[in-house]
Amino acid sequence: MDKKFDADFINKKVQKEIIFFLKDESELKADVEYVFKIAMPDRPKAYLMLQFAKALKVKEEKIMPFVMVADLMMAAAMNNDDIIDDNAERCGEKVLWKVKGINLTIIVTDYMYALIFSILKKYRPNIGHADFPAYQKSENLLLDYFRIMNIAQYNTTVSSRSLAKFTLKDLENLATKKASLLFQFCTVVPAYFANQYVEDLENFGYQLGIARQYISDIQDFMKVPGDNYKDGMRMEDYFTHQPNLVLILIGTSEKLSVEEKKWFYKNWTNSVSEKDRGSITTKVVQFVRKTDAILEAKKVLKKIQKKLKKSLSNLPNEEFKKNMSKWAFRSFPID
Repeated sequence: MDKKFDADFINKKVQKEIIFFLKDESELKADVEYVFKIAMPDRPKAYLMLQFAKALKVKEEKIMPFVMVADLMMAAAMNNDDIIDDNAERCGEKVLWKVKGINLTIIVTDYMYALIFSILKKYRPNIGHADFPAYQKSENLLLDYFRIMNIAQYNTTVSSRSLAKFTLKDLENLATKKASLLFQFCTVVPAYFANQYVEDLENFGYQLGIARQYISDIQDFMKVPGDNYKDGMRMEDYFTHQPNLVLILIGTSEKLSVEEKKWFYKNWTNSVSEKDRGSITTKVVQFVRKTDAILEAKKVLKKIQKKLKKSLSNLPNEEFKKNMSKWAFRSFPID
């Protein structure tokens, strides 16, 4: 992330909107503020949109409503993800459902989605305004993401029934629904307002969403300790019963025997008892190494990296293109 980027500037803008819409609802206001605070405090979605606006010479104020809601959307989605993934902390803080319970957390998420579209409605230009077509396209894209993202969350949750049949193509389709449209939203909104490079930046955002989803999958396994299970280690961090790039590469690897694959899929798709947790975790870690799954995952990402560079090739600013290509794989050692 650019050290010059002022994430607090975005925080203050969002805070102002939260106060505007929730000035008479102090407890709900506090919960919304808390969820936004602990979700990706460096505000990567806002950063991404503002960088493309700068490159395309689009004035910040034109896209500011969309800049504000991009990370709000991410925060709302993470709030529910924490329940699904049984997360206890985010950015060193207790997640909301551990503080307020599941029911209230779901309600807060629902309100945050309503808040997002209320903010966009508040700043929507009149139908005859020159920016109205771009504004409407941007709103519609976010609506599409909201609909498709919830389908993806549902599919992710029920997918444990069919993980043995899950392919890399299936995973790409799921990553597209979970992440691509939101990244596409961040990259293409400035293009709508500039009325140029729309297709190029749609493609960039699409591939960027897949890349970031896969990076998230891989990073869980790069944190795996040695071969031995340790007390307090969360099994779900390494052997989630959901589609994951590393786990799919393990399950489809020719380096595992038929019996090893049977064991793998049996334990991937079923709940793990506390008694067996240590031995199963140890074996999965061994499989990660035996199949070179991390290396294979990086090969998948390198193909995406080429597509990302190609989608930026028509843009005029070479320094910007170089920085964006690096940003896509920030904090991840792809080489």
